Amino acid sequence: MDDWEVIDSYTRKDALEDGFHVNVGQLGNALVDLTDTLIRELDKVELAMAIVKGLNEIQKYGVPSQVFIDVNGKEVIVASGYDPEEKKPVVTIMRPDDW
Repeated sequence: MDDWEVIDSYTRKDALEDGFHVNVGQLGNALVDLTDTLIRELDKVELAMAIVKGLNEIQKYGVPSQVFIDVNGKEVIVASGYDPEEKKPVVTIMRPDDW
């Protein structure tokens, strides 16, 4: 596998431009993105709960990490990583189908 050539990649910037991710701001030094599926499937209160609960959980594990949370019986994935273009950590909150 060391000799495999990467012929394409899909970046956070691509996902934002295509509308699959929406940046909802920054908390501390971390950018926070939601997926379009999450926005469609959760109401406003559930979205707020997902953001607060997700950021609280992800702080326990740092970057990179991935945690699963429950928001009113709906499974939500919170993943943290690093955006090399922005040079900042990124937390992406999504539904399992987005993974």
